[in-house]
Amino acid sequence: MKLIFILLILLNFNNNAEAGTWCKAVYPYKEGQFFENEFQKQLQICKNNDNLFISISKKYTNASHLINAAIANYCDLNRQVLKSEPYNENDSFFSAVCVFRKHFLREN
Repeated sequence: MKLIFILLILLNFNNNAEAGTWCKAVYPYKEGQFFENEFQKQLQICKNNDNLFISISKKYTNASHLINAAIANYCDLNRQVLKSEPYNENDSFFSAVCVFRKHFLREN
């Protein structure tokens, strides 16, 4: 009987550990084109998700500032934010993974 009780408690805790929903917003680069509207459209789709993956092309001269601004605007800074920066020629994006922050984009 004790074993069944302990098993039920463990299963109850397990049900609360959900990964949540993920969404991505990618800010690509193409010569002569600006994708700000496309990036904003992707963020609008993300408004009801729990987690966010942001990626910004390193070809922008201010890509590191853009990724930091995106983290500040769209990530919950009370939670862990993972950020990666390109270290060699093969890497082409600054990226961040975070918990999506509740703000005006998210529906109530």
